[in-house]
Amino acid sequence: MISIGEVFSWQGNSKQALTTFRDALTLARQTDHREGEIDALLGVGKQLLMLKKGHEAMEYLNQGLQLAEESKRKKSMAAAHGCLADCYELLGNPRVALEHFKNFHKIDQELKNEEGERRSRYLKMRFDLERSEQKAEMYRMQNEANDLARRAAEALVHERTQELEQAQVEIVTRLAIAAESRDDVTGAHTWRVGRNAAMLAQELGLPREEVEIIRLAARLHDVGKIGIPDSILMKHGVLTPEEYEHMKTHTIIGGRILSGGKSRLLQLAQEIAVSHHERWDGRGYPFGLLGETIPLSGRIVAVADVFDALTHRRPYKQAWSLKNALEELARHSGSHFDPRIVQAALKVFNTLKIVTEDAPEL
Repeated sequence: MISIGEVFSWQGNSKQALTTFRDALTLARQTDHREGEIDALLGVGKQLLMLKKGHEAMEYLNQGLQLAEESKRKKSMAAAHGCLADCYELLGNPRVALEHFKNFHKIDQELKNEEGERRSRYLKMRFDLERSEQKAEMYRMQNEANDLARRAAEALVHERTQELEQAQVEIVTRLAIAAESRDDVTGAHTWRVGRNAAMLAQELGLPREEVEIIRLAARLHDVGKIGIPDSILMKHGVLTPEEYEHMKTHTIIGGRILSGGKSRLLQLAQEIAVSHHERWDGRGYPFGLLGETIPLSGRIVAVADVFDALTHRRPYKQAWSLKNALEELARHSGSHFDPRIVQAALKVFNTLKIVTEDAPEL
């Protein structure tokens, strides 16, 4: 009945919707169906509100709110507060309307935060499952190799290991795109940060193999943003202090998602996710590390990430010129950034063509 009432409401037939919701309320009370009673009460209240019957609507909405609070149904509580805000506004009582709107906004924000946590846990479970399946496959192949001639077994293990490594690279790459897609549907930012970090690592003299691992691992630097609500992550204006503190937790969330990895790639990705917002002068987050106590990978990606953010348009700013971006890096050398890495950036980024097109295919 509640669904039918919603259809009538959607069609603009408030009177028929009101009758349907009242029938649903009677049935719910007869069968002692608490959730149905809450939904029916809110449905009746909404329809009375649409019919401009503020006092009658308020009675049903308050009953629905009381039951929702007793049942701890946050979505119903938020809906009740939202309707009551409209109801009191209709009745010419803006002060009470504002209190209900504040309660609605508070509960709605809690629901969004809980959804972010659920998404983070779901992604970690999926990633752990993929990793477990890879470990099981490797174990099976190793046992298979023991039954083969030594030379043939070595060739087979080498081939399969390369396949698994490639699969792991694909998983990491797609995970990076999934994290970035909430505010960059192309995934181009993660690709550019990986490229920039590899250029810096090469200029610093790191081994070729380590450079390539950093190229991939750096793409996961912001994977923890999956756990940040859209209302904060995609906000166009300046974040409030509370929102900024919540945003900073993406480093810890990212570290938790990537924790427990056995390969060098995943270990480095976790290290970068946690440390890329630390500052050379110790005023960064999440741990306030100072100087060379910050992992080298985190110091490299800090420069690569900020450089890309400066030179590309964001919802809250226009892109900077290459010259101005390099001057900004130099200005923060020794405070925000490791001076040695800034010097490398001034050298290798000086002639860099700013990439504005989408990232390459996987």
